[in-house]
Amino acid sequence: MKVLYAIQGTGNGHISRANEIIPILKRRVNLDILVSGKNSSLKLNHPIKYNFKGISFAFGKKGGIDFWNTLVNINLIQFVRDLKSLNVNDYDLIISDFEPISAWACKFYGKECIGLSNQYAMLCPETPKHKNYNFLCALFLKYFCPVSVGYGIHYQRLGKNIFSPVIKKKLVKIKPKKLSHYTVYLPSYSVKKITNKLKDIENINFHIFSKEVSRSKTYKNFIFKPISQNLFIKSLATSEGVICNAGFETTSEAIFLKKKLLVIPMKGQFEQKYNAFCLKKMGFKTLKKLDSTKIYKWIKSKNQIIVELNQETRDIVDRILIDYIKRLPKISILTDVQTGV
Repeated sequence: MKVLYAIQGTGNGHISRANEIIPILKRRVNLDILVSGKNSSLKLNHPIKYNFKGISFAFGKKGGIDFWNTLVNINLIQFVRDLKSLNVNDYDLIISDFEPISAWACKFYGKECIGLSNQYAMLCPETPKHKNYNFLCALFLKYFCPVSVGYGIHYQRLGKNIFSPVIKKKLVKIKPKKLSHYTVYLPSYSVKKITNKLKDIENINFHIFSKEVSRSKTYKNFIFKPISQNLFIKSLATSEGVICNAGFETTSEAIFLKKKLLVIPMKGQFEQKYNAFCLKKMGFKTLKKLDSTKIYKWIKSKNQIIVELNQETRDIVDRILIDYIKRLPKISILTDVQTGV
């Protein structure tokens, strides 16, 4: 079976998830990879056949998305050219992780497209809905990346097509410790803004990860670190707790490692507002903005929420492939998919 796996390259979560899913797919099918969007700080650890500009969201430095730069950088003519250049009929199956070019190419050519992302979970009737989840939000989720069949990833398994988050193998094998620091990852804020807000919290060590940092350096109770998967995993696994935006990947990893978690959703990013809404319902601390007084109070609090997350990455891949085979019984696939090996 020939499969195209298309990945949204805006943000680190999609790339991080893909690095776990791709090796499993490669053991089961003949795989090509497409990436569109340019805002991820992480690298995909696999060869990319199609690399498109796509639609990328520009982040500001005050807690939200820079909508002006986002609009300026959208090239709809190039988007349509890329869409038409992608021959989806070369593939038996297209799987899209919220990647719009592959999804719209499938719609244009009348091809089935399978959606696999945490965004799809927001459309499922079983998941909770935020008060700001309205008609426009639903339209965006449905038509930014239109799919024929969707599989959602969510903090809780609330429906038959909803799975637990994809967790890195490195994290699964780690035994978490507590070394008296807090890991901070707030890409929508500048380093200056973060340090100005946290400088009044004394005797607490912070590991601050940012694209503005090229090498690790220490200042008072702050250790500034560049974006590096290995450095971040080490900091995360040995932290007392995590302060981050409400991106799905980092919050899921903190929950999996049973760390204290405080989230500050990006302004103007309704997906993050939704994640924060779900986390708040589960008992985790959420803030609308950086607030040193509230952060200090949270640090000193003893209340910690424990949620068990299962590692289901292989099950997700096999479920998608087997469901597809059932719809098209003449398609053949490697034996290990059918046996679950």
